[in-house]
Amino acid sequence: MSFYLNTSAWFFIITAFSLIIHEVVHALVANFCGDDTAIESGALSLNPRQHFDLLGAIVILILSLAHLGVGWTKSYSCNASKFRNSRVSSFLIALSGPLTHFFIAFLSWWLLKYLGNSTLGAKSLSVLLKVNLSLGVFHLLPLYPLDGLKIFSTLLPRKWSAKYDFMCLRYGSWPLLFLIAVECLAFLTNLFPSPWRWFMQFVFRCCGLD
Repeated sequence: MSFYLNTSAWFFIITAFSLIIHEVVHALVANFCGDDTAIESGALSLNPRQHFDLLGAIVILILSLAHLGVGWTKSYSCNASKFRNSRVSSFLIALSGPLTHFFIAFLSWWLLKYLGNSTLGAKSLSVLLKVNLSLGVFHLLPLYPLDGLKIFSTLLPRKWSAKYDFMCLRYGSWPLLFLIAVECLAFLTNLFPSPWRWFMQFVFRCCGLD
């Protein structure tokens, strides 16, 4: 029980910390593209209260107990009129989020190669790797308000992009909340296996991490 709670605590801390770094990178890339709105709104802060609302914190807590690296932060507004190229800038800002998690996962994997799997630090790095790989994949989902929506939309032809954006804004966060509700029910009731856990186990195997 103690080992389970310690691991769950690591999942919670690492998930929250990684998501804060995610938002910091978003703000820095937005500033590079010409818009300092997020920075002025406090996106560079490392204070968790600045980045998480009650629902987001509860979701991270429950799914950390399930040992799943899933979650999001509050969205920061941007002023597209400040961008030098609105479409390219929006794509780069959105892409920087998942790439941040993939970079942290890669760095963790690289350090693990030299530490082995026996030390406490190695176990922490293993959680850091799996959480960030999961977060990177999660934020690539083309659902509002995740980064994957803007990434996918920008890659579509403009005509289709506008229609997809309209559809996603019409339904808002409900598709994402439905997926989160399924994951929470899978953990709290144990009536069916976690779809996200199954999918990420497949991803881990493809990356040679299983």
